[in-house]
Amino acid sequence: MQFLFTLTNLGYKYTFKYSAKNFIFLDHYYILYLNLSSLRKPKNSRLNYSIKTTDESDFESLIDQLGQLELNAKKEIVSRLFFRQTGFKHCYFVRTTNDQLAYIQWLIYPDENEIIAKHYRSRFYPLKPNQIMLENAFTFPRFRGLGLLPNISAELLTIARNQGYKNAIVYIRKNQIVSINEFLNLNFKIRKIVREYKIFGITKRTL
Repeated sequence: MQFLFTLTNLGYKYTFKYSAKNFIFLDHYYILYLNLSSLRKPKNSRLNYSIKTTDESDFESLIDQLGQLELNAKKEIVSRLFFRQTGFKHCYFVRTTNDQLAYIQWLIYPDENEIIAKHYRSRFYPLKPNQIMLENAFTFPRFRGLGLLPNISAELLTIARNQGYKNAIVYIRKNQIVSINEFLNLNFKIRKIVREYKIFGITKRTL
């Protein structure tokens, strides 16, 4: 099903290029931690927005918009649609004042460790009882550079802190320098760098 969805939305050229890339591929990720009591407030975003948890209609609307996006954005959205299918519930959509979708991000809780164990055992550590994870942030191209990543991340971390959680974890690809710096500015600390191997379509990290 995932192959057919990718083929339908991204075309033959990208689908087979992506499949070839995932035949054997090596990458590196930083693992960063934050004590939520030490969260720093970022500079305000230069965009007025509203943030809400998503429902089924939000994702149906997102799928309808795929045809309007350029290829790289399509690839990012398709990967997040697959991520959602594994069962993570707490996804947030950020919209502008004129209802344009600007940003997506997941807040993942310890009670979702079963999903991690089933689908991402070799990619994420199980979450501790007082720990949350931020994952799969995506800013739509026209809204980049406006400070959404640090501001929305800080809002979600504040939600978790108010719910009683004590620390947070994120995984960031080594070459995503801007994102790494944004999280360091929020007071995250780099704890570890791990290798990520993609072999025959299976992704594993040296956790």
